[in-house]
Amino acid sequence: MENIMYLHFGTHKTGSTSIQNFLIKNRSQLFKDDIFYPTFRINHNDKSVYSGLKHHQFGWYLSGNKSFSFEKRDIDIFVKSINDSKKSVIVSTEVLMESFNNNNLDKLRKYFPKKNIKPIVYLRRQDLFKESWYSELVTNSNEKRNINDHDFYNLKYSELLDRLSDLFGRNNLIVRIFDFDKFIDRNLYYDFLTTISLKKFENYDFPLDSNIKIPSECIKQLKILNNFFCKSPEYKELKKTIIRNSRRYATLYDNSNLLSYDNKKRILDELKDDNNYISEKYFNNEKIFNDVLMDSSEDSVFDDIKEISTESILLTLFPIILDLTKKINDINCKEIR
Repeated sequence: MENIMYLHFGTHKTGSTSIQNFLIKNRSQLFKDDIFYPTFRINHNDKSVYSGLKHHQFGWYLSGNKSFSFEKRDIDIFVKSINDSKKSVIVSTEVLMESFNNNNLDKLRKYFPKKNIKPIVYLRRQDLFKESWYSELVTNSNEKRNINDHDFYNLKYSELLDRLSDLFGRNNLIVRIFDFDKFIDRNLYYDFLTTISLKKFENYDFPLDSNIKIPSECIKQLKILNNFFCKSPEYKELKKTIIRNSRRYATLYDNSNLLSYDNKKRILDELKDDNNYISEKYFNNEKIFNDVLMDSSEDSVFDDIKEISTESILLTLFPIILDLTKKINDINCKEIR
């Protein structure tokens, strides 16, 4: 078998975590199919298999990011396990994007001189990426700014693709579009398995799709709450409750977007030439993104951020009240018993 190393870059917000969890769950089956998914112990006091199977630490090491602690010997063991493997290998971490930004990707040749490296890159339409990335910042990092005031990664994907093409060869570069209409059988996992040359999927364990999108209206509410309560020790747990219940009662929210029609159009217009270049060079002139936007009469939830309606506040509080009511009822039932 050809000495292949699949290098899954992400990019960010293209289902990378779901893919990594899928690879972890199916590591044994992958091995039976001659594909090695290596381990990496990041904490010698942490026996968690989950933490040991993430590859972000190698990405941080490669990029020179010193914010995270790990031992050099663990890097050496990780690299050696890959070089010693006679099977095809998968390394998956979107943290490799940091190495691209720091021009450190050429180090991969040094670490894996005998491997035929094949980068796998998923691309998401840029306005949808911005909405997804901003949602994560609000929910996980207490982001206080509006989406239009935030600086994002370089959204010209051609720079990444051309760099990878130059380093590893155009024929080795695998570029996929993060769009369910473009996935194999509309399934991200089928799509990824196909990119690593697997054709039979019946022995793999596929997770149920439980990643329900947090409604945009809830992101707006959380952004406002971040401004007032982010320093409160109780806010973290309250926030988890709001997010959990916003997913549970997602149908109660309006199906609005974080970006307005005008902002979406502006983003896509600015990147039109770059996306056309990618289409021509990497997709044989096939259109890469579905650029049909919502009707211009619809507003984004951030078009007017100065006020938040009473109805919106109640919608946020309603699930929390229900949750508290259930807990109170449970306590009362136990007391009666």
